[in-house]
Amino acid sequence: MAKHNSDILLPPSAKALLESLRGMGYTLSTSVADIIDNSISAKATTVYIDTLQDRDGSNGKIVIADDGEGMTRQELIKAMALGAISPRETREVSDLGRFGLGLKTASFSQCRRLTVVSRKDGELSSFTWDLDYLQNSDEWKLRDNADLPEESIMARLGEHGTLVIWERLDRVPAMAPGATTVQWTNTFVPLRQHLQLTFHRFLEDKLLKIYFNNKAIKGWDPFFSNDPGKPRDFPEVYWPITSKHPSVTMQCYVLPEKEAAKQELFGPEDALNLQGFFIYRGRRLICTGGWLGLPGFKASECFRFARIRIDFENQSDTEWKIDIRKSTATPPQDIRDWLIKYAAQVRTISENLYVGSGEQKRVTSERSTLWSKARRGEPVLVNVTDPFIQTLYEQVKSGKLTPELLSGYLELLALSHPTEVKKSMFQTVSPEARKAFSVAHAQMVKTFGKEMADSILKYQKPFADWDFVSELLGE
Repeated sequence: MAKHNSDILLPPSAKALLESLRGMGYTLSTSVADIIDNSISAKATTVYIDTLQDRDGSNGKIVIADDGEGMTRQELIKAMALGAISPRETREVSDLGRFGLGLKTASFSQCRRLTVVSRKDGELSSFTWDLDYLQNSDEWKLRDNADLPEESIMARLGEHGTLVIWERLDRVPAMAPGATTVQWTNTFVPLRQHLQLTFHRFLEDKLLKIYFNNKAIKGWDPFFSNDPGKPRDFPEVYWPITSKHPSVTMQCYVLPEKEAAKQELFGPEDALNLQGFFIYRGRRLICTGGWLGLPGFKASECFRFARIRIDFENQSDTEWKIDIRKSTATPPQDIRDWLIKYAAQVRTISENLYVGSGEQKRVTSERSTLWSKARRGEPVLVNVTDPFIQTLYEQVKSGKLTPELLSGYLELLALSHPTEVKKSMFQTVSPEARKAFSVAHAQMVKTFGKEMADSILKYQKPFADWDFVSELLGE
């Protein structure tokens, strides 16, 4: 019997798929942030987050209201559909969405009943996804609401805008009857902190106001950009380097070394968790701290002052592998060397500031960053990520490494070895070593600019102890 190719329609089970979508890994903080993304995409200027309960603590709700453009009936139906917009579609630069799933997956991760009410051009519409209702019918039945929420909730909706209402909050214990004050604090304080950080650029630039139970949320700048105590300003750099229309912008920051406790948002663990890269997509924070798995880059207390801001727009989502929750990103392979170059120099400055600040008692000011920290039983090796060492590689690549210049570099390395650095300030430095230092300095100026190059070397051991270095840096 002849067989013919044919298609078989296999629609997913409504109750099975929606229950599965609850396990996407959202937290309450990332879920609320995802809803606010939609508000920003809708050009909202104000967002209200309200937690509501009956007097006995039952019937808990979380309501997120905005004054954005709102949606017509057909637009709202499309928004309630799963995957209504393809991630391949070109979006406006201000659109923080990507997969057409955020409203639903973020909501289902926290509640079993999602209601959305929206008003646009005088048209008011309301629809509900009810997971318990779908469990019984197992059909994709979106409920068209004839009855609107109570007046106190509707009061948040102006002439245009949207209400997102979460009910049956089975994943938010703090909203359950009998929840303790400790549960409330442990749930909603981290939410406020997450929003302070995630949307800090919108809040600081007064592009958006967010209120939690009628109390304004203030943005928290992880770079302390306006702090008069910060050591220096660094210029923005771009990738591709030679492009007139770069796709990535990067800026390095070194935090003020004094009053480190004021640099904490979540707690003392911020010294490790918030160092490194902060990745923004359309000014919205995606990744908070960390060194992106770059080889040889690990978190350490001595790098607590080093933070790097990276910006890209939504047309680069595929290259950066943005996930549905918009909480992880992976840098494209072709920019990793560029990231390493700048991350190495800002780590060097942070380490030297940390050593000199007196905070670290176990690390002395005699340690040289030109050599890696040895683990027990392992040899001390040259730190190939150090900006100074990188200039040696540049000389090799360009074919300009003469025997005299190599001799000078080797002498500088020998003098900066941990066993010699304490005595190096009393040593006589040869003309070859002085020449090598000048060549390295010139290369660093070419790469980073004079101010940044001088800053790297200012605290570098043993260079900081040599008179001719101070003369070269104009001090």
